[in-house]
Amino acid sequence: GGFNIASTNPSAYYDRTVLATLFQNSAGTTPVTAGSQPIGLGLDQSQGLVLGPEAVVNGDFSGGLTTGWTVSASGSITVDTGRLKVTNATGGYQYANQGITCVAGRTYKFKVTPTAGAGSCTIRVGTGLGGGGTTVFNQTSSAAAIDGVFIAAATTMNIGLYCESATVGAYSFYDNISVKLLAGNHQ
Repeated sequence: GGFNIASTNPSAYYDRTVLATLFQNSAGTTPVTAGSQPIGLGLDQSQGLVLGPEAVVNGDFSGGLTTGWTVSASGSITVDTGRLKVTNATGGYQYANQGITCVAGRTYKFKVTPTAGAGSCTIRVGTGLGGGGTTVFNQTSSAAAIDGVFIAAATTMNIGLYCESATVGAYSFYDNISVKLLAGNHQ
């Protein structure tokens, strides 16, 4: 017989022929699509890539801003057509923040749908407010959905959603924020 993962009960299982589990960067945002590309992250398949329960409260903003989110500047952060709208009203960077309960050292799957208005969208996950402190995930996007991973550096990780523009009046939108534990010992 051949290899049977169910009968061996490994502590980790990595199959380099399954490109969907390989990423060029450690954030898991750039997939490996060819054998000649570098591998920055390999997902452990021993536990079936099972996701845990949703850790974000009100990730679709249906509960407005008062449920789960805190804001850096009142009036600069609003809910507009079911999406979070972050506006640079003063020339400084404003953000919405949510603290997520995590297990330090474990890997989490992170998803968000950003839409740039007049400024680019930056998402940070870290130990400080707005995803600062020890930052474990930091990505700027104009419109593409962000689907990546981060390793929790503490028992509370903060998600920061920003409008990255020094232009007063610039804005960005966010929707469908999700963070779930990704079972396994990923490398």
